Amino acid sequence: MSKYAFRRGCAAVLLLLMTFVMVGAQESRGSLTGTVTDPNGAALPGATVEIRNVETNVANTATTNEEGAYSFPLLNPGRYTLTVTAQGFSNTTRENIEIRVSEKITLDVPVSVT
Repeated sequence: MSKYAFRRGCAAVLLLLMTFVMVGAQESRGSLTGTVTDPNGAALPGATVEIRNVETNVANTATTNEEGAYSFPLLNPGRYTLTVTAQGFSNTTRENIEIRVSEKITLDVPVSVT
């Protein structure tokens, strides 16, 4: 085997390995994050945030942290409805949220007093 053929073979193997690594690194899901705030714009900790896939009816729930933030990091692509509930506040719903592959959406949700 010549030195040139060996280098070509190594380059081909390296290219193939890089292709597998790049394909494996691609994410097939998207994410949704945001902040829930009261009518004055203050963070609302402890609110319940539910996201429901319209096509499959599968729901996930999160609770906002001290900064009013919520996160759904691994959502399958599709259309979703987001509902925020908190004691003393009206339920707030956002419909037709489209999650696409590898997309990172931020959706801040202000709520009103009941």
